[in-house]
Amino acid sequence: MRSNNTRSCGCLDAESRRTRRRIHGGSGTPLYRVWSAMKQRCSNPNIRAAHRYSGRGITVCAEWADSFENFRNWSVRHGYVEGKELDRIDNNLGYSPDNCRWVTKLENLDNRSKYLPLDLEAWLHEHARQLDYTPYEVIKQALETYLGVSRTDRADPS
Repeated sequence: MRSNNTRSCGCLDAESRRTRRRIHGGSGTPLYRVWSAMKQRCSNPNIRAAHRYSGRGITVCAEWADSFENFRNWSVRHGYVEGKELDRIDNNLGYSPDNCRWVTKLENLDNRSKYLPLDLEAWLHEHARQLDYTPYEVIKQALETYLGVSRTDRADPS
């Protein structure tokens, strides 16, 4: 410190790190995780679902890719509440304010690529709505019943 080569005992560095983390105040929030996962899906060719995103040319608009604050502001104005999911209206287009909306899990499942025959898909969704389950919970319950696996069997590993 006497030679004027050092500006602080280390507290200045710690303070500057805290300031950098406070830039938008969203780190660690559920919405920040949605934003981060969205960017990861569209930019990382090594993720398991890359063929559905980066492999198909699905991108994040520059307005959102460069700024969590822009994404957060748009989200708040367009119905984001914790528990809703970000949905692309047209699955062939990327993530942008014009092509995204906040939806429930069931609404999001309705907009995904279909993997089942249409009549089975329709039955599954109707049954899920009657039980207030997601379609995947209905499938899981049916498989557990078919396989003779109850919830208590899975909970007790002995």
